[in-house]
Amino acid sequence: MALQHTIRHRLRATHLVTRALYYVTCSAMAVVFVFPLDWTALTSIKPPAEAQATPPTFLPTQLSWDNYAFLAGFESGISQAIFNSVVVAMGTVLGTIALTTLAGYGFSRFTFRAKNLLFVGILITLMIPFQSILTPLYLVLHTLRLQNTLLGLTLVYITFQLPFAVF
Repeated sequence: MALQHTIRHRLRATHLVTRALYYVTCSAMAVVFVFPLDWTALTSIKPPAEAQATPPTFLPTQLSWDNYAFLAGFESGISQAIFNSVVVAMGTVLGTIALTTLAGYGFSRFTFRAKNLLFVGILITLMIPFQSILTPLYLVLHTLRLQNTLLGLTLVYITFQLPFAVF
């Protein structure tokens, strides 16, 4: 009886130590991942002289929103960049979903000659490094006059997402 109590006590102590070590490790990892975000956020509200000071300070001595005013007035402003990002992201998502839904349905419901060969061909495109097709892709976009356009960027993103999404 005493032996069982001792074994249970040791197991519980081992469990507590393991649990504590787990939480300490997770907390340390959280600090490592969150620290750069905190540093960036705090630096963005420092005056420029304090942000560039050596040695750097973690907390700002005074709050300054000048960096955000500069960002809003820089070229076409942050609102245009956010709008462009939303348009490209939504176009990519909707285009990829539309095309891959049709392809996935066709592969799953219909039987046709060379179905497996076509599917393997799609999977093989996953193994092609995107760097190797950048030049031909640029030439296609240049010929279609889609370079430096949101539509061209959206089509490029859809092209790179299709093989994985069909899979």
